[in-house]
Amino acid sequence: MKVVIVGAGSAGRRHASTIESVSPDAVVTVVRSLDEIEALAPDIGVIASPTSTHAQAIDLLRGAHLLIEKPLATTVAQARALLDTVPANGAVELVGYNLRFTTSLQRFRSELQAGSIGRPLSVRCSTGQWLPEWRPDADYRLGVTAQRSLGGGVLLELSHEFDYLTWLFGLPSWVMAHVAQVSDLETDVEDSAEILMGFETEPAIGNVSLDLFRRNGGRECTVIGSDGSLRWDAVAGTVERFDDATTGWQVITRTSDDVRESYTSQWRHFLDCINGDAEPLITPRQALDSLLVVEACHRSSDERRRVEVEHS
Repeated sequence: MKVVIVGAGSAGRRHASTIESVSPDAVVTVVRSLDEIEALAPDIGVIASPTSTHAQAIDLLRGAHLLIEKPLATTVAQARALLDTVPANGAVELVGYNLRFTTSLQRFRSELQAGSIGRPLSVRCSTGQWLPEWRPDADYRLGVTAQRSLGGGVLLELSHEFDYLTWLFGLPSWVMAHVAQVSDLETDVEDSAEILMGFETEPAIGNVSLDLFRRNGGRECTVIGSDGSLRWDAVAGTVERFDDATTGWQVITRTSDDVRESYTSQWRHFLDCINGDAEPLITPRQALDSLLVVEACHRSSDERRRVEVEHS
């Protein structure tokens, strides 16, 4: 099995390490430039390059099975152009929103589906981290996150929130957002987003707070229901429930190294899809939904009004 990883940064190195641990027989080649791709003819392509290069890399690797780092593209128009091209020879295409593969988020979702806190009334998500500490071995100013031309900015880089919220509750109907650059970080992108969103059914309202400058980094989601509350902490790998019976937060699951292990689970799922034993959990068409939310947030902030989210 020949695997080509496009992108030699931290994401590319992480994929290489994961593949070598799960599939030791794989022949892995890491390339820095798109010019190196065409002569390689891999069975599998892993696209871990800057988001702004995803469309070109996907076109060059059509025919191979593709694992594409999130987000799918920088704009809805780019994503739709990619969707217009059907993968050759039935190739599998999976978009790498790896949080769906964490044990804790899967348990969080199953608790909600089982009605463990009754009817969801509202959801509140908060995510942030001090950007210079994201990749401590590199100058943050040169990274994808800090540069608009590479597809950076808080909305695209932290679009995990839009992906898992859509997975939990469906695509939001509308958003009202304030998106801005408020810190002293040396970037040319938005580093803060405060978003209200509404859903067609339940929960009635959602709140998402994203930033690139929080020193006490974390990622949490709390759903408040008619019979209690449920809280997911991605960093701790925990799901907690609060209800009248417990009269306090009770841990119902705890998974150490949850996010790190999600990359292994994601790769195994990808191989299962290639072997015909599973269907991709996040297809490019599903990943388009996150970009629809991102663009609605930008439009809402620019126009200072509530914006309906286009449904694909």
